[in-house]
Amino acid sequence: MEAPPDLSRPSPAVNGAISLVPPYVSAQPLARWLAVLLVVTGLVAWIAVGFDIADIRLLARQAGGEAIEAIDRRAHGITGAVLLTAQITLFVATALAFVLWTYAARSNLRALGARRLDYTTAWSVAGWWVPGLNVVRPYQVLREIWKASDPTTTDRFAWKQARTPALLILWWVSFVGFVALDVATALMTLSAGVELPKFQYARAASVLADTGAAVSASLAYFVVTKITDAQHEKWELREQYQAIDDDLLVLTAERATP
Repeated sequence: MEAPPDLSRPSPAVNGAISLVPPYVSAQPLARWLAVLLVVTGLVAWIAVGFDIADIRLLARQAGGEAIEAIDRRAHGITGAVLLTAQITLFVATALAFVLWTYAARSNLRALGARRLDYTTAWSVAGWWVPGLNVVRPYQVLREIWKASDPTTTDRFAWKQARTPALLILWWVSFVGFVALDVATALMTLSAGVELPKFQYARAASVLADTGAAVSASLAYFVVTKITDAQHEKWELREQYQAIDDDLLVLTAERATP
């Protein structure tokens, strides 16, 4: 009896035809690194919230006429600069890892049996960079990936009827809100000049932005892990079904042999 074909890579199909279905490549290795980055990003964001609150208190002391020691101002400024550098570095690294993971997860959908997909693999990357469209397209791509990865949906087309989870919606709302608040904070800080009240408003907006970053990173962690686990489970089910089909084909061929 011949061994069942290796479904992890394209293989010759019946009558010598070559399968056009792309191979399944597990997104788990990327997901593990991305999960670590998201956890660290969330922790740093919560630290930033604490720093923002301390900054607001410092500004309130200044507004009340209290003299702030030069060494305290310098230490506070250095801490803020280090924290901002860490946040920017983590944001860039996490964004890159997230885009790569999205591409890998989207690339697996045909191998998982999904058909009539609305968005090409290219949109999993390009969707983030088209101004205006990037407010909705990444969410649409992730929604399609989530639905098509659902292991309870084995039909090639029935995945479209799957329910959009509240987790995905909450994550996207928190992420868009975080980006909007972060941009608003930067603009308010730049336009504040030397006016203390404007700086106080900017720091208050920063508290909201960093809170949004922490919440968004936390929700993204669960989105990534749930989709990755769902794809792995669905692939294992497909391998089991394929193994059963292979055994039936071999058995039929043996019975047909005189």
